[in-house]
Amino acid sequence: LGHFYKQATPDGPWTLKDKTGFMQTPQDFWNVDAADPLVHSARFFYGPMLQGRDGIGACPCCGTGVVFRRDALISLGGQSYGSITEDYNTAMNMLGSGFATMFLN
Repeated sequence: LGHFYKQATPDGPWTLKDKTGFMQTPQDFWNVDAADPLVHSARFFYGPMLQGRDGIGACPCCGTGVVFRRDALISLGGQSYGSITEDYNTAMNMLGSGFATMFLN
């Protein structure tokens, strides 16, 4: 709740943050063989790397596991298209338009 909303006082009402564009969540796989060197590299990306980018409000959209704020997406004219990386392009458009992006781990 705290990613999209803020509370001025502990007993005050929750209000929508003005500049939150989307929240990205990690991908995690439970059935991967421990000897698979490629899939486990995602833990670094969805761990320290995105946590660091979250600290400055600049997390990229990774497609799966993202929740967009609808009015922010509509203000950009919708999701970017015409590229195989439309998720990442949409994130860059949001950041360029002054929205913050977040990572929830």
